[in-house]
Amino acid sequence: MSPRRWGGPAVATAAAAGPHEVVVYVLCGAGTGGRERVEAELSSPAGPAWRAEPLSDRAAAGPPAEVAATIGSFARAGATTVVLQPAADDPDVAVTIRLAADARTVLRSRADPGVAGTRGSGQGKGS
Repeated sequence: MSPRRWGGPAVATAAAAGPHEVVVYVLCGAGTGGRERVEAELSSPAGPAWRAEPLSDRAAAGPPAEVAATIGSFARAGATTVVLQPAADDPDVAVTIRLAADARTVLRSRADPGVAGTRGSGQGKGS
């Protein structure tokens, strides 16, 4: 289910009376074979309907701009914090951390008002 499709119903179901946090953990694959590791991890327990969704709707992989686009889609769907989680068999978590930092730099350079933490001093949500 794409971020846009789960965001609205999740917030409505919570029936939040005021501001609230929506934290999303997104599997992230970096480096050589990152996309394949993430796809393998997501396809094991999931049914065919889940696998039919584009990888960018379920996980972050690829160059920093692509990962930034995935983060942005979750943020625009209502996530106030997007946590990039390395794949279980990630051979070098430092590469994934670097990818996350580079994606954040891309987001901040775009200054997308729909994505929390993309502007300002680096303090607050999404920092």
